[in-house]
Amino acid sequence: MKKTVYLLILPLMTFITNDVLSQIVINEISYNAITPNSPGKLGGVEYLELYNDGIASVNLVGWQIPQTANNGIAYTFGNVTINAGEYLLLSNDSLGFQSVYNTSAREYTGYILNGGYSLELRDSFGNMQDSVSYDDIAPWPTLAAGQGCSIELCDPTSDNAIASSWIRATNYFATFNRRKVYGTPGVMNTTCSSTPIIQVLFRSAFNDENDGAVTFDVYIDNTNGSASSVEVQAFNGTGDLATDVIFTSPTTISFSGNVDEVLPFTVTLIDDTLIESEENIWFVLKNPTNADLSNDTLEFIINVDGSDASVTRKVKLAGILNVGGQATNPNLVEIVALSDISDLSSYSLGCANNGGGTDGMEFQFPAVSVKKGMSYFITRQPDEFKLFFGFEADFLDTASGRRPSTATNFTGDDALELFENGRVIDRYGLADIDGTGEVWEYTSSWAKRKVNTGPDGDNFVLANWEYGGIGALDDTLNDSCLNPYPLPKQQDTTVVNDTLSNGYFGNANSEYSLYPNPAGNYITINGLSASYKLMVIDLLGNVVLTSENSENELQLDLTEIENGVYYIRILEEGKQNSALKFIKTD
Repeated sequence: MKKTVYLLILPLMTFITNDVLSQIVINEISYNAITPNSPGKLGGVEYLELYNDGIASVNLVGWQIPQTANNGIAYTFGNVTINAGEYLLLSNDSLGFQSVYNTSAREYTGYILNGGYSLELRDSFGNMQDSVSYDDIAPWPTLAAGQGCSIELCDPTSDNAIASSWIRATNYFATFNRRKVYGTPGVMNTTCSSTPIIQVLFRSAFNDENDGAVTFDVYIDNTNGSASSVEVQAFNGTGDLATDVIFTSPTTISFSGNVDEVLPFTVTLIDDTLIESEENIWFVLKNPTNADLSNDTLEFIINVDGSDASVTRKVKLAGILNVGGQATNPNLVEIVALSDISDLSSYSLGCANNGGGTDGMEFQFPAVSVKKGMSYFITRQPDEFKLFFGFEADFLDTASGRRPSTATNFTGDDALELFENGRVIDRYGLADIDGTGEVWEYTSSWAKRKVNTGPDGDNFVLANWEYGGIGALDDTLNDSCLNPYPLPKQQDTTVVNDTLSNGYFGNANSEYSLYPNPAGNYITINGLSASYKLMVIDLLGNVVLTSENSENELQLDLTEIENGVYYIRILEEGKQNSALKFIKTD
């Protein structure tokens, strides 16, 4: 409320009193505060600022701020004087105010209520000297309602009963509970402007890696009827935009300008299994149109994930082969185990098609054991694979509803990635480059890792591979091709037990068959025609099961053996010994 100043002149003498010349103004209001209280206090550290806009000092003894609603502010002034051009501060928590703002304030009882309130300032005779009925909704500045800023009178000579005479504070003071605090207690207020103000609410935000899509709000207030916009740009901190989150930078947010608005932007966390320390990424408001910026920076912090696992790099890529011109030619990936592994399921494969970047993990190995020095083959074309090579592949790469593509669905210009616990530990080719015309192209051909090289981590080392040459696979059988795929006859790090080692992991012309493969607790062998002896042998050559029978079909109980890769060796009188390979899983 703006007051008129009267000067009373009598014929015999002139009376000038402090009350008559006073211009004590309610100048700044902080309610619904986010600042922390001192012990035993509640409600946050709120405050009220009075300002002497007159030309003389005013003694406030006996003046009051009366309580106008339940729990509202109530205060009676003692012998305190406000000099011209000076401020007086009141707070619900004087100790907390001193701690937060490093200046003193007198303490009142009650609160400057959060949902709006009528503040009155009366002199010692009960005369109204100033009054403000503020609200927490437009047209009053809305961000003062619990978002860290006070409201300030733009000009102490203006009518402070009108909402348009007030603006939310934009002077940054401190950060509490990850939010910025704005205000000018005891100093000159922000000058009013008709320009909208845009800000993000939080100074920082902590999220877990498995939180998925996280939404943050961008606020605009002090709207002026014209549209505004701002860009949200992302910047690497200790985290990596390429691997830790999914976010399009910049993202433009557009406001209508008709009302104060809150609009979101979304960041999606990538939940990998890498052991990583706490990481941060910065989101910054940039390039505003028809707006000024207040809190323009959000530090996005990704917490340490205790469930992440490390990598051991006990597997490497050993070879890749592409379907050629013949329909019967399969795709394959060959891996080599560099150590005994009890559970292969921490490893997976992914294909990066046509230089379009990584597709992530598309095939996860089952929870089976593998042995040091052994090669294992993966394909999506089991029949074609067996026809082309004469033996069965170890793992079948099939599509599913969750993963409609497969890691072995590649052509000769696609890169391949080997993952362990979500981290690339070896690769063939470059995920961001189409391999057509590159040295590593393998169209209708193959590439084979050189002995005693790799794994190469998240790198591709051209010199560590041998190349078959474009069109090397020109027949329906590998052995008949111009430049056949070099099958492993002896591995990099160990010699396979003599009872099993034949380079092809079994008899290519075997008349026996078994199913299912991989098997659970039972596997069935067909094609038996006479008295025979059957042995199940692990990769170290140990016999773990035996059976003797004379039926054409046998269902073998596998419940007593551990998950892993095994051979069934069949000995029949008058026939060549055969060894069929299978995988046992739960």
